[in-house]
Amino acid sequence: MTERRRVGRIEAAFQKMFTRNARVVAIEPIGARFRLITLGGDALKQVAWTPGDKLQLMFGGWMQRTYTPIEWDPDNGTTRLLAFMHGEGPAAR
Repeated sequence: MTERRRVGRIEAAFQKMFTRNARVVAIEPIGARFRLITLGGDALKQVAWTPGDKLQLMFGGWMQRTYTPIEWDPDNGTTRLLAFMHGEGPAAR
């Protein structure tokens, strides 16, 4: 079982100023260690995206991972990214 850590004041202020909330909409296994992940949320609607842009996903405790979106739908507020399962890292959970 993974224990959820309470976000501190500085981290919460940083997140409020510099991040957008999204949720995992779908996870599709496309190989033994690859996953196609769809994220969505109102905060992603009407957001401009340019090829080469990156997403930094925060996992709490200042732990983050960077991904390049492979698809962006500003009308529906969704994006898709390809993730490689490295093992026990925060993004593997």
